[in-house]
Amino acid sequence: MIDPSLFENLPLIADGDPLHGLESPGPSLPEAEVLEAPGKVQARHRAYAMAGARVLRTLTSGADPEALARNGLSERGEAIHVSGHALARGALETPGAIMAPFRPPILPANDSQSVAPNTIDWERHYGERIVYLSDAGVDFFVLEHFDREKDANILIRLIKTISDAPVMGLLRNRVAGRNPGTPPLRETAFRLAEAGADALGLSCASPRDDLAACLESLAAPGLPLAVLAAGHTPDGANLDPQEFAARIAPLARDGVSILGGCCGTSPAHIAALASAVHSRV
Repeated sequence: MIDPSLFENLPLIADGDPLHGLESPGPSLPEAEVLEAPGKVQARHRAYAMAGARVLRTLTSGADPEALARNGLSERGEAIHVSGHALARGALETPGAIMAPFRPPILPANDSQSVAPNTIDWERHYGERIVYLSDAGVDFFVLEHFDREKDANILIRLIKTISDAPVMGLLRNRVAGRNPGTPPLRETAFRLAEAGADALGLSCASPRDDLAACLESLAAPGLPLAVLAAGHTPDGANLDPQEFAARIAPLARDGVSILGGCCGTSPAHIAALASAVHSRV
């Protein structure tokens, strides 16, 4: 159970890129590190916690059945997910929460945008993983890197049939409501809320001028909001920690409950964000 004191001061600061600092060459499936190098994985989690993160991701998002099979780890799925949760939980020294990330299904030899939702065995791809993480005691699930509402909608409904844990449905702001034929983001927000999402927001969000507008649309159903922002601009330029914090911290006044990082962010980015947010309180 999440410590209620965790919510006394919002927004909560989440961690950044879970693969930051991963040695190269690392394992072909990074999630195997939770079994092969648990000390290194927990050290990365702890670096984020020391930087001010109160919400940590498990290193489990890529451990789907297909990826496990390709890497000879089909029998280690439960161990990876349970250990991934334990390592993140053990890195918290103050009240905090553990979130389990899921990314969209990417099947071999297919671009994720070309895989129709009705061709995916959603229960096979995610079902056991939801059970492993829920039984391990994860505080909530988070959908990251989702470009398509249909994918997010299906997965939220599946999680809700299997687990009592809350679900955050996050979309990428680079596609939210911008592609021809894409429904307005406000409509998408209501459909994800109807599917059972407990919070909505943006992940892998490039800091840009329309973040606040996207969040305003996502806030329409009245659910808590979260932003896990990328450490680079829309044109691919890397942001240093202070630049990242300067662009993201102002979202705290827009009612965002969880602020953190995604691709390209390090403990230094999260430390700068935590400092900037706390200075505004």
